[in-house]
Amino acid sequence: DIKIDQNGNIYVLGTLNYTTSPTEVILKKYDPSGTETWSRTISWMNDNYGISLALDDQATSYAAFTSFDNLGFSDAVVATWDVNGNPGWTSGYLGFGGSPDAHKIKVDSLHNCFLFVESITALTDRDMSVEKFDATGSFRMEVRYDGASHLADFCYDMDIDNHGFAYITGSTSSPTTDLDMVVAKLDLNGTVGSIDWSTVYDSPTGGYDHGNKITTDPFGNVYASGLAEPPNQDADFIIFKYNGSGTELWRTTYNAPADGFHTPDAGIFSTGLGEVYVAGHGLWDDSTSSDY
Repeated sequence: DIKIDQNGNIYVLGTLNYTTSPTEVILKKYDPSGTETWSRTISWMNDNYGISLALDDQATSYAAFTSFDNLGFSDAVVATWDVNGNPGWTSGYLGFGGSPDAHKIKVDSLHNCFLFVESITALTDRDMSVEKFDATGSFRMEVRYDGASHLADFCYDMDIDNHGFAYITGSTSSPTTDLDMVVAKLDLNGTVGSIDWSTVYDSPTGGYDHGNKITTDPFGNVYASGLAEPPNQDADFIIFKYNGSGTELWRTTYNAPADGFHTPDAGIFSTGLGEVYVAGHGLWDDSTSSDY
């Protein structure tokens, strides 16, 4: 992952010795001219993989990574460093699931940290959840999403606002159809959070649908992009807009000239002026492989 602070400094999160065990998470800072300012590494268990990076308004770095022990069990970890690379607080997963994987990290204007995690429970298979840590690194709560069928749910992306809400997208399993796309708004205020609203999309074919990217605008609207399986085609982009109460305002799909597998997995961005930009990859014509 890569982020840029208010002064144009660049922060890059990755994995050191990716193909050779043990691995470490590495974070590098570069000044605006590209000169390396500092480099830090961290390990939690045996193999560690950098996943997601966030910066607050003081250029504190928040790194989310997944760590595996020698038996293959995982933990989702948050580590922080200040603007000069001095280590801050670090925490493993403190929620109710087992063998968690980190997927996304965000930080709000009060320096609360939100970690998007996928983990296992004995009763509900894999679930999506968001953990909240306060500015001191103290664990505040976890809010979990478990689909109606209590089967496997899979994380893809998360965004937050400055009012204590997290917005997630991914997929949920169904016993009668394939995966369905999920969008949910989670309330992480107070001492016990909750799901404010959630919505599930199943394409008319009952096929493979999942959310890829999610973002919000300053007016509380939510934009989610995903993959939908239409009749006689492989997969199309699908984009939804919801208001802050979860009411669908519009949806649209995109299929390139060559019917094929199209996935909006590169990014989504809202201008706040009613426009939204979505990027991904797929087959543009019959003469090429996958294009962006």
